[in-house]
Amino acid sequence: MKKIRGNFTAGFAFSWWSHILISKLNDFINVFHSRLQPGALVIFIDNFHRAGSSIPICRIDNDGNTYQIRKLQNGREYEILKNFPTREKFDEILGKRVKNLKIEFLTYFWIVTYNIL
Repeated sequence: MKKIRGNFTAGFAFSWWSHILISKLNDFINVFHSRLQPGALVIFIDNFHRAGSSIPICRIDNDGNTYQIRKLQNGREYEILKNFPTREKFDEILGKRVKNLKIEFLTYFWIVTYNIL
């Protein structure tokens, strides 16, 4: 994002948060916010793990990151980072740097909206 010029009034990311290492979430949020104006609206949407309809978690590392095995049409398999944050994790990561934080869990997705301080 260093190459992106200007400051924007909103930021949006879909199916992105879950692919960030827990140890890198603060860095990601700092960089994401760096190109947004104070008061900018931010929207994150991603899916959450729902037993029976989600790909099973195959591994949890020492930092609490969760992983899934994804299989391509050609048969190749890859282990993919796929974290599923809780309401408490959102509060921990975002709480002190945002206002109007709203966290909504739907049937298969979560939506987080807020304004930057």
